[in-house]
Amino acid sequence: MAERERRNWRELCYAALGAKDPDESLKIVQELNQALKREEQVRRDFRDAPASEQGFRLNQRLRIAKFTVTR
Repeated sequence: MAERERRNWRELCYAALGAKDPDESLKIVQELNQALKREEQVRRDFRDAPASEQGFRLNQRLRIAKFTVTR
């Protein structure tokens, strides 16, 4: 599935709640599992990144936010 077609874990949870067919439920739960694994990996990568790199990324985000707010 392409990146832009991926549903986030919240959407998948709601979809699983509404699924009536067991096969559809299984497919949604498998997709949910993959989404949660991706989320976990992103968090792990950020946590394991050197502090200087995290600070650099945070400063970039703050500059972008400040630029957006002040415009």
